[in-house]
Amino acid sequence: MSIPIQIPQPAGYTIERLFTENNFSIPVYQRNYSWKENEINDFWRDLNDIVKDRRNNHFFGQIVTYQHDGVQDLIDGQQRITTSTIFLAVIRDIAHDLESSHQEMPLGVKDQLRDIQRDIKKMVRGDDGDLDSLKLQTSSQSDRELQQYFHKLTHKVKLEQSVDPITDPMKNMQLAYDEFQRWIQISLKSVKSLPEQANLLNRIFEAFVSRFYVVSIVAPSQSDAFIIFETLNSRGADLRPSDIIKNHIMYLLEDDLEKTNEQWTKISDRLKADSSSITSFIRVYWAARERIVPENSLYRVLSQELTEKSAGTQFLQDLVTLVETYDVLVNPTINKNNKAFYKSSELKSQLDILSRMNVRLYYPIVIAMTKRGFTELELTQVLNAVLSIFVRHRTILNNGTNVLENGFSSIAAKIWRSELTKVDEIILSFNNQSMHHNDSEVDAAWLVLSKEGGLRGQKKWALAYLLAELSYFDNEVDYYEDVFVSDRFELVRLAELDNQHDAVTEEFESRLGNWTMIEKDYHYNDKDEATRIAQLNTSIFPGNKRLSEILKQGWNNSEIEKRQLDMQKKMHLIWH
Repeated sequence: MSIPIQIPQPAGYTIERLFTENNFSIPVYQRNYSWKENEINDFWRDLNDIVKDRRNNHFFGQIVTYQHDGVQDLIDGQQRITTSTIFLAVIRDIAHDLESSHQEMPLGVKDQLRDIQRDIKKMVRGDDGDLDSLKLQTSSQSDRELQQYFHKLTHKVKLEQSVDPITDPMKNMQLAYDEFQRWIQISLKSVKSLPEQANLLNRIFEAFVSRFYVVSIVAPSQSDAFIIFETLNSRGADLRPSDIIKNHIMYLLEDDLEKTNEQWTKISDRLKADSSSITSFIRVYWAARERIVPENSLYRVLSQELTEKSAGTQFLQDLVTLVETYDVLVNPTINKNNKAFYKSSELKSQLDILSRMNVRLYYPIVIAMTKRGFTELELTQVLNAVLSIFVRHRTILNNGTNVLENGFSSIAAKIWRSELTKVDEIILSFNNQSMHHNDSEVDAAWLVLSKEGGLRGQKKWALAYLLAELSYFDNEVDYYEDVFVSDRFELVRLAELDNQHDAVTEEFESRLGNWTMIEKDYHYNDKDEATRIAQLNTSIFPGNKRLSEILKQGWNNSEIEKRQLDMQKKMHLIWH
C-alpha cells in the first residue's frame, strides 16, 4: 500500500485579507529584497489599469509559506509582500501629509484620509505592541540593521540610531518607496481639489487591497518548504544563482540554520549583500576548485555535486575563508582594510593594475593558491607570469578570453588538488596550455599593434600600462605611484602635435608607436606646436626628451614604425 501524502491546498487571498489574517516572517535563508525600477514600474502599471477601470482585477502571483508558532515563514513571495508593505506605507504617509497640510477641509475628506491611515495601520501593524505583519528574522548584526531600516521606512518611526541605506537591499527598499511616492504624486496632480485628491488616493488604495489577489500554498514541513522554493525558483525565474544556492545549502544544513546563516552572512556582508557579486564569487570559487561553469548552469552543477551535509559544510567554510581574498581581488584599493590586506607593495600594485585593466580571469589562480597557503612572494611571482600571458594573448594578439578563462581554471584546479605545489611548476604549466604563443606570432602582431586611448576606464589603463612598462624599462624609478596612484600623466598621440599632421595616415594614428604620456599639469593639448615640443623636452616621462628632438624634424608613418620596432625588443624581455 502506498503511503498517503499531504498535499498542500492552495488558497486565494486579496491583499487586504492576506495582511489582516497573517503574520509573515522572512526566514534567514531567504534572499534579500531586489526589486528595482522595472519591477516597480510594472507594479504601478498593473495597478493603474485597475484604477482607470481598464481591468477588473490582477493576479499578483503565488506565495509559499511554512507555518509555525502562529507565524508564516515566507518561502516564496517575499519580494511581493515586502513591496506591498512599502506601497501601503507610501499611501498612508501621503494620506497623512494631505491631512496635515490643510488646516481647513470638509469633514468628509478628513474622515476619508483618516480611514485610509487607520485601515493601513491595521494591515501593516507593528505599533502599540502588535506584531508586524511582515518581519525579517534576525540572527546577525546585518539582519538587525536591515530589519531596523525596513521598520523605519514602513512605520516612519524615529529610531535611536538612524541607518543610512548602505547595502543593496536597503537601497532597493528606499528606491521602491521613492518611486511609489513619485507615481502617486503624479497621479494626484491630475486632479485639482483636495476632495478629488483624497477620493483618488482612496481609489488607488482600494484597487490594491481589494482587487489584487494572490494564491497561497502552505508547506507541510520546513524540508518541504526548502524543496518547493528550490523547485519554483530554479526553472527560469529571475533569482540570481547565489540565492538558490544559499537555499540549497540551508537545506543540507537545516539542523543548524542559525550557525549556517551566520556563516552565510559573513560572505554576504563582505560583498555588500549583492547577489550578483556573491554569484560571481561562487563561480570563481568553483573554477578554482573544480572547473569553470557558465553562470546559468552554476546552481544545477553545484546542487548535483553538493548532496551531503559534509559537502555543504566544507563548501560554506571555504567561502567564508576565501571571501576576503576575493573582495580584495575585485576591489584592491576601495578602503583601508583592502589596501592593507597584503603587505607586499609589488603584489598590491599588480592587483591594482590588473583591476584597472578589468582583468579578472586570473582570480581562480589566486583563490586556489590562497587555499593552499602560498606566500605573498609566491603569489607575486605567479602574477608576473599571469600578466605576461594576458598581455601576449589578449593585449597584443587580441585573442578571445575563453582560452585564458579555461586555462587558468584548469591550472587553479591542479593547485587546489595539490598537483602543482611549487611556483616553478605553476609557471611551467602556463607554457603547456594553448594560451601560450610563440615569439614569431607575437612579433608579427606587435609591429601593427594599435590601441585606442580613453580618458578613463580599462582602455586608458591598458595603454598606460604598456607605455609605462616600455618607457621605464631601463629606469630605476618605479612608475606605479606617478602613473596609476597619482594619475599624473595623460595619454597623447604624437601625430596630433601638428595640426596639419597629414604625414601620419589614419591607419597609423592609433599605433602604439604614436602614443606617449605627458604631465597633465602641462595642459598639453591647449598649446601650440612649439610649446608642445618644449614641454615634451621638460617631461619626466622617459623617452619624451628624445621624442621632442625627433618631432622637430617631422613625424610620419615611418617614424612610428621605427619606434614600434624599438619597443619590440623591450617587449620580449618584459612579457617573455
